[in-house]
Amino acid sequence: SCGDRAQLALPMEDKIINGHPRDERVAFSQEDLGQAFLRGPNAFPGTCRANGVDASGIVVSCRDAGGTLLRQIHIDARAGTILDETSYESNQPRMVIRYDDYRSVGDAYLPFHIALRYPGRHLALDVAIQRYEVNPVLADDLFQPVEPWAGP
Repeated sequence: SCGDRAQLALPMEDKIINGHPRDERVAFSQEDLGQAFLRGPNAFPGTCRANGVDASGIVVSCRDAGGTLLRQIHIDARAGTILDETSYESNQPRMVIRYDDYRSVGDAYLPFHIALRYPGRHLALDVAIQRYEVNPVLADDLFQPVEPWAGP
């Protein structure tokens, strides 16, 4: 669910859509972006277990109660960083997220390049990060929808 304050701006079409768009115009859904950037239960659905080590490091698989693979995560065991994650739908890769160009930021090691791919839809989003700010002061109106807001 996008909530009652979801809004999509399409500047090339001079449109603003309030609420969740009901068609395919959104390449990456709120759920997809939540998996990539918000973490928590969005990133680790079902029950997750480390299934061992392969050439790239530790492999973690997340499955639903019936055993269906929902997500697989590869972790670089030496660096302790996530290399890539794959979300599955009907046992096929739905979204692949790759993290690289890790750099030290304070006491954390963070990726400066994140690539999201939808293999079945031939869509991709590359995020190049210039800098991280840890706990910056944010303006109260930063997350308010742009006008005109017509409500749900």
